Amino acid sequence: MKKAMIVANILFFIIVGFYACNQQQQATDSCQKLHAKDYSGKPMKGYLDVNLAKEIADLYYADKDKAYISDARGVTNIEDAKAVWFDLETLKQYIWQIEDTLCKQGCNIDSLGLGMHVYFAKYPDSSLISQFGVDPKYAMHQTIFLTATYKGQKGNIDFDPFHPGADKCKPTPLGVYLQKSASSREGMKLSGGDGAGVLNHGGLIPPPPGEGSFPSDDN
Repeated sequence: MKKAMIVANILFFIIVGFYACNQQQQATDSCQKLHAKDYSGKPMKGYLDVNLAKEIADLYYADKDKAYISDARGVTNIEDAKAVWFDLETLKQYIWQIEDTLCKQGCNIDSLGLGMHVYFAKYPDSSLISQFGVDPKYAMHQTIFLTATYKGQKGNIDFDPFHPGADKCKPTPLGVYLQKSASSREGMKLSGGDGAGVLNHGGLIPPPPGEGSFPSDDN
């Protein structure tokens, strides 16, 4: 009788373990299916006619304050970046990380209003640019970086998909990390793993000068 009870308990734990693993595998499979949506037949929002794109790109390049680098003395004759390039795999990985993190935490990602902010930015001069891990030739050039967002009560809230925070379906806003970083400068230094990050540029165009106008070509 005692042996039968032991065998029964072992079988019970095996079944429970199998069920838990199966549930976890189903959740993983479900998240994987999420990344393989079929968009055929679905209209693309915000698709812009190439002629209109050329028109507004030319308007941008004609604005000297935007087309050339400015410093403390004013607008220089050095061309600023006219485009930023990301390789497709990096963008896909970033989108995958956003969806995968939230899906595996049991969130209904369709209800979160997920998106991305594209922020315009400018690198500092060559004496400070090394901390950004980019070529010194990008000093003083404009750039962009991307942040993942979810829909808040008043607007889209930036968050880091690699550090979503404790509330699994309401990621920690990047503003909270910035506040934490600011307070850490007054006391204990914030460790590298405590901060949040964003997706920085892929490649800036130009340099070289004279390149980077829309549309790009191989000539």
